[in-house]
Amino acid sequence: MLGIGTIGVFISVFGFAVIIETPRKYLFQVGIVGAIGGFVYLISEYFGCENVLASFLSAFAIAIVSHAFARILKAPVIIFLIAGILPTVPGAGMYRIVHYIIEGNNRRAGFYFLETLKIAGVIALAIFLADMVFGLFKLIDKSKNIVIIEKVCYNKNRFKQKIGRRDIMLPDKDVLKRLQKILEESKYTVVLSGYGMTVESGYPALRDGDISYDIEQRYGYSTDELMHSSCFSTRKELFYEFYRNEILSALTIPPGKGYQIVAELQKRGFVQSIITKRFFGLSQRAGCENVINLYGNVYENYCTHCGRKYSMEYVRDAKKVPLCESCHMPIRPNIVLIGEAIDNAVMTRAAAEVEKADVLLILGTKLTSNLCRQLTGYYKGKKLILITLYPHYSDQLADFVINERVDKTLEALMECMNESKENE
Repeated sequence: MLGIGTIGVFISVFGFAVIIETPRKYLFQVGIVGAIGGFVYLISEYFGCENVLASFLSAFAIAIVSHAFARILKAPVIIFLIAGILPTVPGAGMYRIVHYIIEGNNRRAGFYFLETLKIAGVIALAIFLADMVFGLFKLIDKSKNIVIIEKVCYNKNRFKQKIGRRDIMLPDKDVLKRLQKILEESKYTVVLSGYGMTVESGYPALRDGDISYDIEQRYGYSTDELMHSSCFSTRKELFYEFYRNEILSALTIPPGKGYQIVAELQKRGFVQSIITKRFFGLSQRAGCENVINLYGNVYENYCTHCGRKYSMEYVRDAKKVPLCESCHMPIRPNIVLIGEAIDNAVMTRAAAEVEKADVLLILGTKLTSNLCRQLTGYYKGKKLILITLYPHYSDQLADFVINERVDKTLEALMECMNESKENE
């Protein structure tokens, strides 16, 4: 019976993976993940474990094997985890809750509600514990292989340039030349473009400080609540009022100097790919190519019913909720809202880009950010360059660090490159 049950789980998980468009080359491994989870659940029940404990053991096994496959195959863990977790989802419990509510048996419905809640909780706990275990291994592996090429700090060897009300401390020419040499020798450089570059371009920090407070006062909800998938689903008029006033209105601001210089570096052959979670399309607008927008792009919109595509201008100019001209159903931006997962295919492509990079150039974010935590594990090189304004304890994990504004640092780098070209 255990064998038949395990095979059945493999088939069901394999089929579910096909439905959610898991990349074909990983379908078999996803099925194996689900089969292992199913086997652990069945064997736990065979030895007398209750549903909650059996679900925890099964989910933990699924999470561990998913991480193992992710490391072996160098693919995002969510590819294996999303479909693989299917055997532990308490679908039967949810069905029984509805069944007994309809029958009017509130006592039985309450029992299964609590059990389902417990199972959902232990599944989340199991995934969290597995993430902790493999996160610790990643940290240990990285710390063993650190080679500090240059750590730039504030000291007398740096010169000042007055910008506005703040003294900008730019790295000296020796540091810039070493950075230039690294980029020139690299065969494949990938840029991870972070939140700091967006702020340097003049875009509002909607989740920080006074701006966040003002938004909550105006709309009655925080930025996180307004950008949540549930807000789009249940309060579309409020979502679009915020989206047009705070997101789309900012598009009048052009890409900053940092984005423009990254585009110039790409034209000169020093950068091959750009990955970002920002959805303003700043990299493309600056002229970059081969850009992976993990969170999508506000310039792309589609009908939730028929899939017809619409421009940003169509959404921006709509009076209330923008509706499809064909089927009159709501249009939504092609961006990842809070509470939604990044598309598997997009994440796989990003991981593949990072994996083949000689140099990983991280701009405007810290190494503990979600962008870095999701992707730096796939980087196998020893030239991880970090340029970000504020120092952070995680900077020690980079091979080359400059704690300064990205735009001013890249501008100084371009001047150094142009001088070298003139002297040839």
